[in-house]
Amino acid sequence: MTRGADRQDVFVDDVDRLFIESLIGEAVERFATQIHAYALMTNHLHLLGHCPDGDLSALIQHVLGRYASFFNDRHQRSGPLFGGRFRSVAVESDDQLAIVGRYIHRNPLDLTGLRSLAAYRWSSYGVHLGRRRAPDWLTVGALVGSSPSEVEAYRRFVETPLASDTTGHAGVAESLARYPEIILSVIAELCGIESHELTIGRRGAENRPRLLAAQLMVELRSAPSEHVAPILGFDSASSLRNAARRARILAASDPAFDQLRSRALQRLWQDDAA
Repeated sequence: MTRGADRQDVFVDDVDRLFIESLIGEAVERFATQIHAYALMTNHLHLLGHCPDGDLSALIQHVLGRYASFFNDRHQRSGPLFGGRFRSVAVESDDQLAIVGRYIHRNPLDLTGLRSLAAYRWSSYGVHLGRRRAPDWLTVGALVGSSPSEVEAYRRFVETPLASDTTGHAGVAESLARYPEIILSVIAELCGIESHELTIGRRGAENRPRLLAAQLMVELRSAPSEHVAPILGFDSASSLRNAARRARILAASDPAFDQLRSRALQRLWQDDAA
């Protein structure tokens, strides 16, 4: 992520945005880098990239340097356009990939509102939902599956508010990060079962409360997947993440399960506020 110096606007109109998109496309090929998600805002931009053989820093410096020269010439200004070095965060798991992608795709909310979020032209969200053709330089497939149910599950994942979405509710996220057992106790109470039943896999049938627990622990970042997996009786972090994905798909197709998820989130929020 990089922001305009003194938070000044770095995109005045669509000509500016089209030009930086062209620069990104050029740099992706030149620096052997993949871009999985992006959002161009008024005074900053976000990129979710992967550079197995490339150099992300070189790509960013190339794009921002050429864009700053273009912007200054076009708008008859001088001086630095961007404020300091770009900020980057290493993504080390599928959980983090999903969370960072969700964060980037929710960035335009203040401009668009929830109903028009996918229609925002200067974000990859609409592309991932299949509502707009992907630019040649955007890599799709890592964030969203190809089936309609997976696309709908991703839409719900992005558009459903979470307690950790705003700084005003930071305490909720911190509480869940310290106490994964809170999630277990809330789901057990809502489902009328004992907490230990959430750790049991059922042959031939899904343990839906367990799936929900997996989904909430992954999405709310209750703890690293490697730590949560044994709590729920999964043999690996990968198995836990697969269960969370199945829960997202189930929530998109089963109103009763989706309602249970909403009730659990509401209860978690209320418990923390109390």
